[in-house]
Amino acid sequence: LEPYFQAYQAGMPIADLAERFLEEFHRNQIPGKQDMESFLEYEKAAGNICYRVVNYEKNKDQLQNMPHRKILDLALIYYYRMEHFMEHTASVLIFDDHMKRWSVTEQQLYERAKKNTCLALPPKLAGILQVIQELDENSDWIKDDMEFCENERMYVLTNQEKYFGAVCILYPGVAQSIAESFSNNFYILPSSIHECIIVPDSGQLIPQELKELVQDVNCQCVEEEEILSDHIYYYDRRQHKIRLVQTEEELFL
Repeated sequence: LEPYFQAYQAGMPIADLAERFLEEFHRNQIPGKQDMESFLEYEKAAGNICYRVVNYEKNKDQLQNMPHRKILDLALIYYYRMEHFMEHTASVLIFDDHMKRWSVTEQQLYERAKKNTCLALPPKLAGILQVIQELDENSDWIKDDMEFCENERMYVLTNQEKYFGAVCILYPGVAQSIAESFSNNFYILPSSIHECIIVPDSGQLIPQELKELVQDVNCQCVEEEEILSDHIYYYDRRQHKIRLVQTEEELFL
């Protein structure tokens, strides 16, 4: 709805906005009824159940009514993925009521979502400069930060759709494969729920500075509902674990 609100602020009359809205609705309307019956039966819904990560504390109230897993300072949650819904991929969050209706456990949801998400949304790792330039070749700040990015060898980890892609770091074998390609441990900077920044440990990085970088970006550039964490993480390739930097919390992968 944001384009409509912007048009309203620019002075477009409500009647014109309504007409434009209806035109777009009819243009994108799916022939026939959207089959949501498949969501009501687990056997039909199972193939579209995926998972993603959100900030645990920011979503604590909602999580009381949702099947989830607490992972460090994050929460792994489940959703029903509908492809090509009105030219987009739509999603429906899965709550405890759905799980009860389906008569399944959280463990069953987890196993199914792990399989589906990895297959439907495979991981993608690219250099941060490549990603930035793909987004906007004329960004004024690219040249200013280019030397820093090159020196620190920063990479963006997301999925092929670049949507809910931060969870890729939890895919089986992904973190270890990245570490082996670097022949090094690495820091994980949670830039949003859609992607993580991967920074190989050069031995010269200062964790507190990386944490402050994440906090600054969250404050200035990321929508509140898309903030993943103000903390940073570290992957140890020998111990196969991710730990929350400057705390005792860790996760074996």
